[in-house]
Amino acid sequence: MANYCFTTYAIEGKKEVLQKVADAINSGDGYMCTAFKTLGLEFDEERWPRRAEWERGAKVEERGDVSVLFFTQAYPWEDALVIDEVLEELGEPNARIYSLAQRFEDEIHTTNDHEGKYFPERHLVFTAHDDDWVYFKTLEEAIAHIRKSYPALPAEITDIEEMDKFCTSNGEGFSYYEIFE
Repeated sequence: MANYCFTTYAIEGKKEVLQKVADAINSGDGYMCTAFKTLGLEFDEERWPRRAEWERGAKVEERGDVSVLFFTQAYPWEDALVIDEVLEELGEPNARIYSLAQRFEDEIHTTNDHEGKYFPERHLVFTAHDDDWVYFKTLEEAIAHIRKSYPALPAEITDIEEMDKFCTSNGEGFSYYEIFE
């Protein structure tokens, strides 16, 4: 079974082009090849991953004087990103693409958003008390969340690895990851 990567994108570009892409993502069956056809583009199975899926819910927002497309893509890790090629085919070759890619099975979390414009969080935590992953901008915020979830955690334990050892030895662990640039 393929090890999937989930990537969230924030793409700055021309509103009309970004809206076409959002509409194609939202109207299709989730597969990239269908979205290509909706956009009037030819899908090349040799170049682009058939298994890649674009999650519905893509949206274009105005952020000041910039139009930004937000969407998520799931694809096998070995498959390549194609959104840049789609944008080039639609006449938007200079769109600025920011991304947050996560492959939980291998503990890989990366972003190219160095200034934190769209993805400012750099720390993820999942405790037994959380319904989903919780994102934080700073390590201190992540540690505060862990302490709130595990009030028995001694104050003198400040290292994240030592905190995990303590929680695990007391029957409750947590998962923590850092997002790398």
